[in-house]
Amino acid sequence: MRVADDLKPHNREAIEKILKFYKTERKCCAIQATGTGKTFLILRLLEIFNDEGKVAVIFAPNREIIKQTKKRMKRFGLNNATLYTYQKLARMTEGEISAIKADLIVCDELHRTGAKTWGQTFEALVNSHPDSKVFGVTATPLRCTDGRDMAEEYFDGNKACDISLAEALVREIIPVMPLYVSALYTFEEEYQKMSDKIDKANNSNEEKAELQKELLAAKQQLEKANGVPEIIKKYITNYNGKYLVFCKDKKHLYAMKDVVVGWFRDTGYDGKIFEYPYYSNNSKVKKNLYDFECNKEEGLKLLFIIDKLNEGLHLDEVHGCILLRTTVSNIIYYQQIGRAIDAGSNEQRVILDLVSNFNSLKSFNLKRELEDKVRERREGKFSDCSEEFELDKFDVVDCVQECVDVFNEIDNRILNLINEWEEYEDNIVLKYYAIEGKEICKRLPNRSWNAIKSRAHILGVQEKGSEDWTIEEDEKFEQLYLIYGAKAYNMIPGRSYSSCCSRSSKLNLSKIRTDYKSCKTIFSKKEDTIIEEKYPEIGTECQKYIPNKTKQQIKSRAKFLGIKKKRKSKYKYVQYISRIDRWHVGFAVEGKSYSFGYYISEDEAGRVAIEKAKEYGKAV
Repeated sequence: MRVADDLKPHNREAIEKILKFYKTERKCCAIQATGTGKTFLILRLLEIFNDEGKVAVIFAPNREIIKQTKKRMKRFGLNNATLYTYQKLARMTEGEISAIKADLIVCDELHRTGAKTWGQTFEALVNSHPDSKVFGVTATPLRCTDGRDMAEEYFDGNKACDISLAEALVREIIPVMPLYVSALYTFEEEYQKMSDKIDKANNSNEEKAELQKELLAAKQQLEKANGVPEIIKKYITNYNGKYLVFCKDKKHLYAMKDVVVGWFRDTGYDGKIFEYPYYSNNSKVKKNLYDFECNKEEGLKLLFIIDKLNEGLHLDEVHGCILLRTTVSNIIYYQQIGRAIDAGSNEQRVILDLVSNFNSLKSFNLKRELEDKVRERREGKFSDCSEEFELDKFDVVDCVQECVDVFNEIDNRILNLINEWEEYEDNIVLKYYAIEGKEICKRLPNRSWNAIKSRAHILGVQEKGSEDWTIEEDEKFEQLYLIYGAKAYNMIPGRSYSSCCSRSSKLNLSKIRTDYKSCKTIFSKKEDTIIEEKYPEIGTECQKYIPNKTKQQIKSRAKFLGIKKKRKSKYKYVQYISRIDRWHVGFAVEGKSYSFGYYISEDEAGRVAIEKAKEYGKAV
């Protein structure tokens, strides 16, 4: 049996692109949604290298994934790869790393290459095997901890494919859309939080009483129509099936185990229920996974897990999953629902997201992304798909949206509360503010447009249409502002009033104008010449050549003249570009100039410079 004969069309296409990359590049990766066959890409590369008499080394996050990969390798008669966990790699000595034989280095769940514990060791391995190809796969290249995109950072953006979950569903790579049900078992907690929020608000007592009344009515309506047992009874039909139940920690797991069983009993089900807690590498606990997989008896099988199956591991017979862990992490969210998705299955599985709108789906709106991909398919973006297809199959059953809308409406009427911004909200601002402008309000219904603009300014994100100001526009705008003040907002062709407001703030023009008014007439031509010659090198220290002026006056005059002090980087091949306030990475190789981008952070630019210098054989 050959892997090549078992590949789905999208993976055949990905393999072709991978091999094309390897003709000119050393590194390549594939970004594919969970359940779309990423492991088969690894297996096919092993098969190709095996045909050439070459060997590989594979790194994975845990032993369970290694066990699963070995099982699939055995199925196709492949034995040309050694497998290690990333934890094992971190403990290897320099000698052990050098002794590894590998023509192909594979990192499963490639975002793991950014970890401090083994990231440097992995890079040492790659550097010690300069003739080896490097391949990585993941559904989520972004790291949870710091948001770094390892596909861009480590694999230089060499992506053979980038298929999101929504795209995989709409292109029908995953043939059957799971039955996705959004509900909320923690509604009582959310109700209490909102009630407390109303009590602490600055509204009048009459307004508070009215808000509490509306809140209670929404709670009673939800409890009447959409209690968890009613939802289970309506949407879970296979009571002999196997279901994964995701919990946040061991304490939560044992607290919820009896609750979940009680929900199923409250539906009227009186058959056997098998419970399997799985949360550590303890031999007794690990046996629960084995027993869960092997159980063929009549009855409901529930595997209660924490993070053990979030990443990379697929069980052949799973009929659905129940999410009880709240998260604002797209990565964890993807990983959890991915356990109920399989491109090789024609059975509709069930996802009960019982922590939906208040937590998990705030950061990732599956329904919205599905709608976007449906539109792209209609517009003919996916050549492998027909324009005719059923829209209903991509629906998400939302049992709490109506009540959530009431909560949001109440929240908007609570006065004078200082709400801290959540991480998921900041991520939305960073990703969409510059692209969508005011349209971003649809993604942040609990925030006003002014609040969003203020937050964007704090995060350093420019408004739509303000990110591409030219140097000439900035200079003209500054000159006009110095003369006319805020009236200059209407004097820049093609720029809106709000865009000019944003740019004025970015350039700090109000302060420049104040300084300009105070000093524009007291600098002689000779003094301006001294500033032009000396300021770029020594900054305000040029005061010793103009002793009758203060350092602040000199700084303001230099700003007015458009002169900035040069900034020298502590990194080789990194240069500060003052006109755009960015650090540039670049150098020449054999007379040819190379540019590797502009970065906000000097340290980020330095890291890229070191990496590129090593790659091109330059001295670090």
